[in-house]
Amino acid sequence: MSMNRKAIAFGDIHGCPRAAESAVRLTQELGATGIFLGDYVDRGPDNMGVLDVLIRARAAQPDWVFLRGNHDQMLLDLIDGRDHPDGFDERTREEAYADWQAAPESFRAEVVRFLTGTKHYHETEHHIFVHAPLMHDGLALHEKAPYDLVWNYDLEPAWQGKLFVHGHLPIREAEITPARINVNTSCGYNGILTGVFLDLGSGATLGICTIAEQGEVLSAPEH
Repeated sequence: MSMNRKAIAFGDIHGCPRAAESAVRLTQELGATGIFLGDYVDRGPDNMGVLDVLIRARAAQPDWVFLRGNHDQMLLDLIDGRDHPDGFDERTREEAYADWQAAPESFRAEVVRFLTGTKHYHETEHHIFVHAPLMHDGLALHEKAPYDLVWNYDLEPAWQGKLFVHGHLPIREAEITPARINVNTSCGYNGILTGVFLDLGSGATLGICTIAEQGEVLSAPEH
Protein backbone atom coordinates (compact mmCIF):
# COMPACT_ATOMS: atom_id res chain seq x y z
CA MET A 1 0.00 0.00 0.00
CA SER A 2 1.36 3.39 -1.00
CA MET A 3 1.38 5.87 1.87
CA ASN A 4 1.75 9.62 2.00
CA ARG A 5 5.17 10.74 3.23
CA LYS A 6 3.57 12.73 6.09
CA ALA A 7 1.36 11.10 8.72
CA ILE A 8 -0.31 11.93 12.01
CA ALA A 9 -0.67 9.12 14.57
CA PHE A 10 -3.43 9.74 17.11
CA GLY A 11 -3.73 8.13 20.52
CA ASP A 12 -6.76 6.69 22.28
CA ILE A 13 -10.01 8.55 21.51
CA HIS A 14 -12.24 6.74 24.05
CA GLY A 15 -15.71 7.80 23.05
CA CYS A 16 -15.13 11.49 22.17
CA PRO A 17 -16.58 12.01 18.67
CA ARG A 18 -15.91 15.76 18.44
CA ALA A 19 -12.24 15.13 19.11
CA ALA A 20 -12.31 12.41 16.44
CA GLU A 21 -13.94 14.78 13.93
CA SER A 22 -11.28 17.42 14.57
CA ALA A 23 -8.52 14.82 14.20
CA VAL A 24 -9.87 13.75 10.83
CA ARG A 25 -10.28 17.34 9.64
CA LEU A 26 -6.81 18.42 10.81
CA THR A 27 -5.19 15.44 9.11
CA GLN A 28 -6.95 16.29 5.87
CA GLU A 29 -5.93 19.96 6.13
CA LEU A 30 -2.29 18.97 6.63
CA GLY A 31 -2.43 16.63 3.64
CA ALA A 32 -1.25 13.77 5.84
CA THR A 33 -2.17 10.13 6.28
CA GLY A 34 -4.17 9.40 9.41
CA ILE A 35 -3.00 6.61 11.69
CA PHE A 36 -5.33 5.83 14.59
CA LEU A 37 -3.84 3.68 17.35
CA GLY A 38 -7.01 2.12 18.75
CA ASP A 39 -9.24 2.35 21.83
CA TYR A 40 -12.01 4.17 20.04
CA VAL A 41 -14.66 3.22 22.62
CA ASP A 42 -15.43 3.36 26.38
CA ARG A 43 -15.04 6.13 28.96
CA GLY A 44 -16.29 9.04 26.82
CA PRO A 45 -19.88 10.08 26.06
CA ASP A 46 -20.55 8.62 22.59
CA ASN A 47 -18.93 5.37 21.52
CA MET A 48 -20.96 4.84 18.36
CA GLY A 49 -20.43 8.48 17.39
CA VAL A 50 -16.66 7.94 17.32
CA LEU A 51 -17.03 4.78 15.26
CA ASP A 52 -19.32 6.58 12.82
CA VAL A 53 -16.68 9.31 12.33
CA LEU A 54 -13.93 6.76 11.75
CA ILE A 55 -16.02 4.53 9.47
CA ARG A 56 -16.72 7.54 7.26
CA ALA A 57 -13.05 8.58 7.39
CA ARG A 58 -11.88 5.16 6.26
CA ALA A 59 -14.38 5.16 3.38
CA ALA A 60 -13.11 8.57 2.23
CA GLN A 61 -9.41 7.81 2.78
CA PRO A 62 -8.77 4.10 2.18
CA ASP A 63 -5.02 4.54 2.71
CA TRP A 64 -5.49 5.61 6.33
CA VAL A 65 -4.54 3.13 9.04
CA PHE A 66 -6.80 2.01 11.87
CA LEU A 67 -5.35 -0.20 14.60
CA ARG A 68 -7.16 -2.19 17.28
CA GLY A 69 -6.99 -1.39 20.97
CA ASN A 70 -7.89 -3.56 23.91
CA HIS A 71 -11.22 -1.77 24.44
CA ASP A 72 -12.10 -2.34 20.79
CA GLN A 73 -11.16 -5.98 21.22
CA MET A 74 -13.40 -6.24 24.29
CA LEU A 75 -16.32 -4.87 22.28
CA LEU A 76 -15.68 -7.43 19.55
CA ASP A 77 -15.44 -10.17 22.18
CA LEU A 78 -18.80 -9.19 23.64
CA ILE A 79 -20.41 -9.01 20.20
CA ASP A 80 -19.05 -12.46 19.35
CA GLY A 81 -19.93 -13.95 22.74
CA ARG A 82 -16.30 -14.55 23.70
CA ASP A 83 -14.79 -14.10 27.12
CA HIS A 84 -12.57 -11.11 27.75
CA PRO A 85 -9.88 -10.47 30.36
CA ASP A 86 -10.85 -10.00 33.98
CA GLY A 87 -9.84 -6.93 35.92
CA PHE A 88 -12.05 -4.28 34.26
CA ASP A 89 -15.16 -3.08 36.03
CA GLU A 90 -18.37 -4.27 34.42
CA ARG A 91 -19.61 -0.80 33.44
CA THR A 92 -16.43 0.03 31.54
CA ARG A 93 -16.39 -3.33 29.81
CA GLU A 94 -20.00 -3.28 28.67
CA GLU A 95 -21.01 0.33 28.02
CA ALA A 96 -19.87 0.25 24.39
CA TYR A 97 -21.64 -3.08 23.92
CA ALA A 98 -24.89 -1.61 25.22
CA ASP A 99 -24.49 1.34 22.83
CA TRP A 100 -23.85 -1.05 19.95
CA GLN A 101 -26.94 -3.10 20.82
CA ALA A 102 -29.06 0.06 20.78
CA ALA A 103 -27.84 1.14 17.33
CA PRO A 104 -29.72 0.37 14.09
CA GLU A 105 -28.98 -3.06 12.67
CA SER A 106 -27.28 -1.70 9.54
CA PHE A 107 -24.91 0.40 11.62
CA ARG A 108 -24.16 -2.52 13.95
CA ALA A 109 -23.00 -4.47 10.90
CA GLU A 110 -20.81 -1.54 9.80
CA VAL A 111 -19.21 -1.42 13.25
CA VAL A 112 -18.38 -5.12 13.11
CA ARG A 113 -16.86 -4.75 9.63
CA PHE A 114 -14.81 -1.77 10.74
CA LEU A 115 -13.48 -3.33 13.94
CA THR A 116 -12.69 -6.69 12.36
CA GLY A 117 -10.80 -4.78 9.66
CA THR A 118 -8.50 -3.04 12.12
CA LYS A 119 -4.85 -4.09 12.26
CA HIS A 120 -2.72 -5.13 15.23
CA TYR A 121 0.26 -3.10 14.04
CA HIS A 122 1.50 -1.10 11.08
CA GLU A 123 5.16 -0.88 10.10
CA THR A 124 6.91 1.67 7.89
CA GLU A 125 10.58 2.22 7.04
CA HIS A 126 11.36 4.04 10.28
CA HIS A 127 8.38 3.42 12.58
CA ILE A 128 6.15 0.78 14.09
CA PHE A 129 2.63 1.84 15.04
CA VAL A 130 0.89 -0.29 17.66
CA HIS A 131 -1.70 0.14 20.39
CA ALA A 132 0.16 -1.33 23.37
CA PRO A 133 3.88 -0.80 24.01
CA LEU A 134 6.39 -3.25 22.60
CA MET A 135 8.96 -4.99 24.72
CA HIS A 136 11.94 -7.19 23.92
CA ASP A 137 10.66 -10.72 24.56
CA GLY A 138 12.81 -12.47 21.96
CA LEU A 139 10.05 -12.45 19.35
CA ALA A 140 10.11 -10.51 16.10
CA LEU A 141 7.22 -8.14 15.54
CA HIS A 142 5.38 -10.50 13.18
CA GLU A 143 5.73 -13.33 15.72
CA LYS A 144 4.10 -11.50 18.61
CA ALA A 145 0.66 -12.62 19.77
CA PRO A 146 -2.21 -10.23 18.96
CA TYR A 147 -3.04 -10.24 22.68
CA ASP A 148 0.34 -8.67 23.51
CA LEU A 149 -0.02 -6.03 20.80
CA VAL A 150 -3.26 -4.73 22.30
CA TRP A 151 -2.91 -5.59 26.02
CA ASN A 152 0.76 -5.38 27.07
CA TYR A 153 1.56 -2.82 29.79
CA ASP A 154 5.26 -3.60 30.28
CA LEU A 155 8.10 -1.51 28.88
CA GLU A 156 10.88 -3.77 30.11
CA PRO A 157 12.90 -5.42 28.80
CA ALA A 158 13.16 -2.47 26.42
CA TRP A 159 12.27 -2.99 22.76
CA GLN A 160 15.37 -3.20 20.55
CA GLY A 161 13.81 -2.50 17.17
CA LYS A 162 12.51 0.55 15.31
CA LEU A 163 11.02 3.55 17.07
CA PHE A 164 7.45 2.65 17.96
CA VAL A 165 4.43 4.91 18.41
CA HIS A 166 1.79 3.69 20.83
CA GLY A 167 -1.12 4.51 23.10
CA HIS A 168 -2.65 2.35 25.85
CA LEU A 169 -0.60 3.72 28.77
CA PRO A 170 -2.40 6.89 29.95
CA ILE A 171 -0.30 10.02 30.48
CA ARG A 172 -1.09 13.74 30.61
CA GLU A 173 1.10 14.95 27.71
CA ALA A 174 2.91 13.24 24.85
CA GLU A 175 6.04 11.32 25.79
CA ILE A 176 8.77 11.33 23.14
CA THR A 177 11.93 9.29 23.69
CA PRO A 178 14.52 7.85 21.27
CA ALA A 179 12.86 4.43 21.55
CA ARG A 180 9.14 5.22 21.61
CA ILE A 181 6.42 7.86 21.44
CA ASN A 182 3.33 7.61 23.67
CA VAL A 183 0.34 9.69 22.54
CA ASN A 184 -2.38 8.38 24.88
CA THR A 185 -3.05 11.63 26.72
CA SER A 186 -6.19 10.44 28.54
CA CYS A 187 -8.86 11.55 26.06
CA GLY A 188 -12.22 10.39 27.39
CA TYR A 189 -11.33 10.91 31.03
CA ASN A 190 -10.59 14.60 31.37
CA GLY A 191 -7.55 14.61 29.12
CA ILE A 192 -6.90 15.56 25.51
CA LEU A 193 -6.43 13.79 22.19
CA THR A 194 -2.84 13.98 20.93
CA GLY A 195 -1.38 13.23 17.53
CA VAL A 196 2.28 13.12 16.54
CA PHE A 197 3.09 14.54 13.09
CA LEU A 198 5.76 12.46 11.36
CA ASP A 199 7.77 12.36 8.16
CA LEU A 200 7.59 8.70 7.25
CA GLY A 201 10.31 9.06 4.63
CA SER A 202 13.02 10.50 6.86
CA GLY A 203 11.70 9.26 10.20
CA ALA A 204 11.64 12.80 11.60
CA THR A 205 9.14 13.92 14.22
CA LEU A 206 7.67 17.17 12.89
CA GLY A 207 5.46 18.25 15.75
CA ILE A 208 2.56 17.52 18.06
CA CYS A 209 -1.11 18.42 17.73
CA THR A 210 -3.54 18.46 20.64
CA ILE A 211 -7.32 18.46 20.60
CA ALA A 212 -9.78 18.97 23.46
CA GLU A 213 -12.40 16.30 24.13
CA GLN A 214 -15.05 18.73 22.82
CA GLY A 215 -13.15 19.16 19.54
CA GLU A 216 -11.23 22.42 19.93
CA VAL A 217 -7.81 22.22 18.29
CA LEU A 218 -5.43 23.40 21.01
CA SER A 219 -2.20 23.16 19.04
CA ALA A 220 -1.24 22.05 15.57
CA PRO A 221 1.86 21.87 13.35
CA GLU A 222 2.27 24.43 10.60
CA HIS A 223 0.56 23.56 7.34
